[in-house]
Amino acid sequence: MSTFPSAAKAALAAGALAAVTLAGPASAGAAPADPAFRALPCASTTTLLGSSDAARNARFSAQVVAGFNPADPDNSIKVADRNLKTLKLRSVTKATFGANCRADLDFAVTLERKVRRNASGTMKTHGTLVLKVNPATVNLFAATASVQPCIQDLFIEDFNLSNTLNAGELAYKLAANRNLPKELCLAPSTVSLIG
Repeated sequence: MSTFPSAAKAALAAGALAAVTLAGPASAGAAPADPAFRALPCASTTTLLGSSDAARNARFSAQVVAGFNPADPDNSIKVADRNLKTLKLRSVTKATFGANCRADLDFAVTLERKVRRNASGTMKTHGTLVLKVNPATVNLFAATASVQPCIQDLFIEDFNLSNTLNAGELAYKLAANRNLPKELCLAPSTVSLIG
């Protein structure tokens, strides 16, 4: 069970989770992995994670790196017509979280090609950290809830691939950005809301 800092007690008292409990479904732009979960606003996410970047990074970096599932079908991105080239996200090598719920993720990737040798390398992305809470699991007496961390609006900033020229990396970056999943969610876990 994870533990949030004591500042979360104020967020709980302010009704951050109560607001989520009463909220309707998430926006239609990016469907949640589990429809029972509701997204917390960024201010509540920041309060729950801690007030400093160091606290945010310490809390979720290890969880994101360990919780990424490369077997998920959303982790294969088509980057060429006729399925000749597919980008496979193998693992998260680095995860950092900053102000305004910004998330920077580095992935180890493999570009699988049917015609030429496969290429491997790294991919730098950024997105928005969203914590989703299942209102049915909020226990106000024990101050626990089921929370699912998600990264929304992923965008590829840079590629570094072996066996690939710079022009090819740029073309793969453009194609992959068009086909990236809009939301990458980890498995939910029960967390303590007060430390």
